[in-house]
Amino acid sequence: MKEMIEKLLHVPVTICKKEGKLGLPFYLTTGRDLYDVQVMDTSFCAVAMEETENTDIRKLKHQITQYCTAFGKPVAYYIPDMTGRKREALIKSGVPFIAPPGQIYLPFLGMVLQDRYLKIIDAESKRMSPLEQQLLLWLLYNKKECSKSDLADSLNVTRAAISKVAGALFAKGLITERKDGKNVYIMIAGSAKDCYQRARGWMINPIKRTACCLNADACERFPLAGESALSERSMLSPPPTPIRACYEKDIRLNEMKLIDDEKWIEGKDYVKLEIWKYDPRFECDGKTVDLISLALSLEGINDERIDGELQTIMEAAGWQ
Repeated sequence: MKEMIEKLLHVPVTICKKEGKLGLPFYLTTGRDLYDVQVMDTSFCAVAMEETENTDIRKLKHQITQYCTAFGKPVAYYIPDMTGRKREALIKSGVPFIAPPGQIYLPFLGMVLQDRYLKIIDAESKRMSPLEQQLLLWLLYNKKECSKSDLADSLNVTRAAISKVAGALFAKGLITERKDGKNVYIMIAGSAKDCYQRARGWMINPIKRTACCLNADACERFPLAGESALSERSMLSPPPTPIRACYEKDIRLNEMKLIDDEKWIEGKDYVKLEIWKYDPRFECDGKTVDLISLALSLEGINDERIDGELQTIMEAAGWQ
């Protein structure tokens, strides 16, 4: 806790565990460690909780009032299993908290904290990186707990890369972590639908750029994307020119004849190729790109037909 607060606030912090009889009811000390914390010119008490799943926000508000009365100083909870829903409820109720790996809400420090806290808010407001989004999609579709090592193998990246993007998702309250010996397991926080809805504001359009490919036969190995994928999944008629997706790092792109503007192509024997920031074959059904990525790629297209069909299949799949 000490190192985390010092890293976030860039000021020295002194922490001392409260010992002996504290004159508190049994339920306010069971399973909890209490600490005196000194930050700059402010002293407060930190209540370290083992877990909060069975403690609702009303109890936490009532209990923090009891702590404040007993100690005569501000109090904040240290919550190791923070989720996005808990964080939102605590902030809305004005309940101070500290949560790893880098979440802190101490309103009693006022403007002194506010400038520092902007760094955390900025970190949480950043759009996802391609790998961050790919990891979240894997968790959303598979709906199971998985170790970081196995995820690194599944996504064909290093464990260090997984740890970095998992930390970003954790800071956003989208995933939870559990340690078992040397292994660290992660999974989505809450239901898949709820997690997706909370993640929407951070998710990115997977398309980096588009081009026209004259190697139509070679493109058949790539999954359908855009309106072509939507027509496969709905009643929408397919577009005149097929649309497919390819990962930007796919070496097969080096062998293809790509033209940026279809106005310079004679005839119709070509494919519109979406070049993606992450591999579109990831979590695809073998024929089309995955549904969530498809929806993200079609954002901004002002077409009622597309919007209507997309909403229908997203509702049927349980995402809306």
